[in-house]
Amino acid sequence: MHPVIEEIYSSADDELLASAISPDEGSLIQRILTSHECTRTIEIGLANGLSALFIWDIQRAKPGAHHVAIDPFQTKDFGGRGMANLARAGCDSCTLIEEGSEIALPALLKSGAKFDFALLDGFHTFDQTMVDFYFLNRLVRIGGVIAVDDVNNRSVNRAVRYFATLPSLRIIDSTPFAGPKRRMLNTSKKIASVLLRPLTYAAGPAISFEYLDSSVVRPGLVGLLDSSSMVAFEKIDDDIRSTNWYDYL
Repeated sequence: MHPVIEEIYSSADDELLASAISPDEGSLIQRILTSHECTRTIEIGLANGLSALFIWDIQRAKPGAHHVAIDPFQTKDFGGRGMANLARAGCDSCTLIEEGSEIALPALLKSGAKFDFALLDGFHTFDQTMVDFYFLNRLVRIGGVIAVDDVNNRSVNRAVRYFATLPSLRIIDSTPFAGPKRRMLNTSKKIASVLLRPLTYAAGPAISFEYLDSSVVRPGLVGLLDSSSMVAFEKIDDDIRSTNWYDYL
């Protein structure tokens, strides 16, 4: 772990620790950057710069590596701490875009930009998460990876369950996160999925998804999504769905 990262964690108050990515999440990011060929990276949500520092800690050894951070509040609310921490770590290849992601991402797409890795850690409403992921999915190349943070947040979790159904994506890694209440709920979902299996099989996926929770219809999502704080998707193909693709799940 980079010394600047260790320093931030050691001096962090409860508020920063509650909002910043955890060492486990940082390790997930670094596993992906190590196992995949990534030189062009992007994140939504710079804040104090911890996630960018985890990225930089791996990327600094790669020639031509460059990072883009989108954060409209970096100066206004964070006093430039994220960029300052990156500078302290010796990072000289990060571009900050101080605009909302709903403005910055379409502009990057129009410019023809492409990325190998993206981290989605922005404003955690359901609709903002959907908008951010939509554009990141178009900006990331085939074979690239999109990591989504705070999957344990209910609105983000709902969005990520939808992303998991897209045929152009596959989940490749996740970070465990489950308190006692969540573990009890996940156990009940697994039991329900077994009891309801004959019904879901007879009704078919379309009807089952219409009336039941997706993690009951597809119990594998319980372990991957309902027990995680960060999930990583690999883009395995272009998004070429038809307008009625969801009817055939």
